[in-house]
Amino acid sequence: MDDLELVKKELHEGTSSLILVRDGRILSRKNGSGIAPLLQLVTEERELLKGAVLGDKVIGRAAALLTVDKELSLLYTPLISEEAINILKGRVLYSYLKEVPFILRRDGKGQCPVESRVKDLVNPDIAEKVIREFVESISKSV
Repeated sequence: MDDLELVKKELHEGTSSLILVRDGRILSRKNGSGIAPLLQLVTEERELLKGAVLGDKVIGRAAALLTVDKELSLLYTPLISEEAINILKGRVLYSYLKEVPFILRRDGKGQCPVESRVKDLVNPDIAEKVIREFVESISKSV
């Protein structure tokens, strides 16, 4: 089974929300909702990303900004936003099942708050800082 097929199998049949694979080996697996698992991966395991296939359940603009400068072999997602495609195009090879105009909030009422915070950002480093601040503010309020 190649890396992409392993990522697809794990995302669709397993409980992981994010999976990182290289050379037929699972390098990292994360569970959780929202962008926190991806932020954790790029913060704590950045060195594993180079040349790997990353699978994430949902890729919006914020997630795309977190992945563009990581030298991934491929990014796979079942659900991607138009804004994410605009960020990834020409920078990261990607594959997806369904494209949507934007990522919804968990309650389905409006745009995801992380997406709103990065809507005008193009610099991945600035976006990562904004995303980190948002995730930290959410975890403090819980």
